[in-house]
Amino acid sequence: MNETVGILGLGVYLPPTIRRNDYWPPEVVEHWAREIAAALTGRAIDPATLDDDQRAIVEAMAVDAGDPFRGARERRVHDAGGFASEMEAAAALQAIADAGVEPDEIDFVLGASLAPDYVSVPDACRVHRLLGLAERCFVVHVDAACNAFGQQLIVSQALVRTGRFRTGLLFQSHHTSPLMRREDHWSAWWGDGATAQVVGPVAAERGLQASAAFASGENFAAMVIGQPGRRWFDDGRCFVYGADRGAVRRMVADMPRKARTTIGEALAGAGWRADEVDFYAAHQPATWFRTLTQRCAGLERARSLDTFSWAGTLSAANIPLVLHTARARGLLGDGDRVVTFSGGAGETWTACALVWGR
Repeated sequence: MNETVGILGLGVYLPPTIRRNDYWPPEVVEHWAREIAAALTGRAIDPATLDDDQRAIVEAMAVDAGDPFRGARERRVHDAGGFASEMEAAAALQAIADAGVEPDEIDFVLGASLAPDYVSVPDACRVHRLLGLAERCFVVHVDAACNAFGQQLIVSQALVRTGRFRTGLLFQSHHTSPLMRREDHWSAWWGDGATAQVVGPVAAERGLQASAAFASGENFAAMVIGQPGRRWFDDGRCFVYGADRGAVRRMVADMPRKARTTIGEALAGAGWRADEVDFYAAHQPATWFRTLTQRCAGLERARSLDTFSWAGTLSAANIPLVLHTARARGLLGDGDRVVTFSGGAGETWTACALVWGR
């Protein structure tokens, strides 16, 4: 079988509690500002010494270079005693209703929880239970950090093409507010939330037309959840932190090449030119990411939008939130050619080319 898989329904859950920038004490923000000023002073760069990719990075990051919050104004925060699965199930219910399918029609579930309810148990099992899905259902997590959505689409296409599966539920969640230390500057960049999609066979000229996926363990320990200098299962609380700052810098420095080659391969697989793309949905780890990758991939003609300033980064839920928001704002419609691009800690990166609609 060679069926094409498309997105039949979308769901988003953003917690009602909004955390604005005044949550951080003035002395903490001032400390961040001093760190930024010192870093900028120590990194005076002569533009004439930069290649095209380096110049693109510097120009993109200059937009919020002096802002301690890096362009973030607000982000959503889940209840302190809550679980990620609550957000995941809420988003999934919306997606099922949006798709116009019944829960018992779902025959596979692919989950992605950056901070699951329990380390050893996939949230997909709880979501399956909360939704009352059929017992005969293939349930598994796709563990690709921020890159999970693209990987889930690729896996969904493969599952449907076996002929054993037809309609699937994908979900992605980000519940890291309990894992943040207020004094860490990145605590202002991350929000809580969940997204979900119902996927299934669509007309051949719709859905996922091509994809490209790559991986490298060189930057394995960039941003992680654990305990600095210890193992995550040693006594003590786990936090988000940068275990390898050099890896973070390498990931940023290599982003233009990754966007250009990965998106280029997906476009070639779909038989599209860059100027034929209608909408570009990018990962949202920072305000500059979409601008940088869109320019490097030659997708300037495509419509796009950013959610980072009002939702923070939501890991694998970023691109689905962009798609949901774009559809609601009339920026995404039936027949539009869409390209997505994301990367995830570990490290993997993926681009997908799909035609919107059934």
